[in-house]
Amino acid sequence: MPQTKLIDYPAMVKQFVGDEIIFRRFANRFLDSFEKSLKDIEESFLSGEADTVKASIHAFKNLVCNFHASFMNQIVGEMEKLAAIGALDSAEEKMEDVKVGAGKIAVEIKALLENSDPLNL
Repeated sequence: MPQTKLIDYPAMVKQFVGDEIIFRRFANRFLDSFEKSLKDIEESFLSGEADTVKASIHAFKNLVCNFHASFMNQIVGEMEKLAAIGALDSAEEKMEDVKVGAGKIAVEIKALLENSDPLNL
């Protein structure tokens, strides 16, 4: 797991076209949802159904992709591909990195939200 920031700030600002209201909406959605989304992925592994696992991973990928965290996007994309071919054990092995990365992204997002103008630092 890289020790630097996970969010690519310039790419994220471009994604939100400098619109702070939209950024705050997506940031709060991430913060409110990421833990449940991770739990959904873990529970889907218990089902043993590849389609269920793939769907829960995809939902999380949609949640995190707006923040241009390339490491997270890469690992979640790999998990989704593994689930699509039924390699659930291999996909599940990446879960700890995803949980750690999601926590770090949450910290970065919280720090941005504390700034009065988070898209113009």
